[in-house]
Amino acid sequence: MLHLSHPRSAFLNNAVISARDTAYSLLLATLVACSWLLSTQYNETDSTTIAIRHIPDTIITGMTVDVTDTQGRLHRRLQADTMHHYWDDGSHTLEHPVMTLYRENNAAWRIASDQGWVSPDKNTVKFTGAVKIDNQAVNTAEQTTIHTRDLTLKPQQETFHTVAAVRISRPGDVTTGTGMNGRLSPVLELHIKADVETHIRSLHPTDSTS
Repeated sequence: MLHLSHPRSAFLNNAVISARDTAYSLLLATLVACSWLLSTQYNETDSTTIAIRHIPDTIITGMTVDVTDTQGRLHRRLQADTMHHYWDDGSHTLEHPVMTLYRENNAAWRIASDQGWVSPDKNTVKFTGAVKIDNQAVNTAEQTTIHTRDLTLKPQQETFHTVAAVRISRPGDVTTGTGMNGRLSPVLELHIKADVETHIRSLHPTDSTS
């Protein structure tokens, strides 16, 4: 028996297949778009959540923290105009911090800067912006002043370092350079890494009128 397909029937079959393919393609495209949108929203939400987490839970103005030694004597003092504590990582940020490190038989050292950061374990303090280190020596001949930027201090070890330019002023000389490692205790030790220059200054300038 011979079967003949009607042209209209073939056309309708092709139309049905084409419609199914189109619907499938649209469904696939919709799923991909939804997946991308959900992923984008998740990433944005995740980033926002992370940003929101790092907010201060404690703000103190006029902060002073004292640390004493085993005999109860004042060992070091940290002061700041404002302190922010962040609960998510336990760190602190400081506005105009000043740390004073006391010596038993010598003049205390003082470190001051524009901004500061204290690590959660309290064993790293970053003094950022302009930094000044000086001792509180009564004897002028023993006075030392150090100017630099962005200095990192280990308070327990009393060691510090910076990669910035350094200027060290003493009554008889001025030394400049780039990068510095140092120790404040038991005596001041400084190592300038590069570009070292020392200029000698007279402690008794001659009188040009004589």
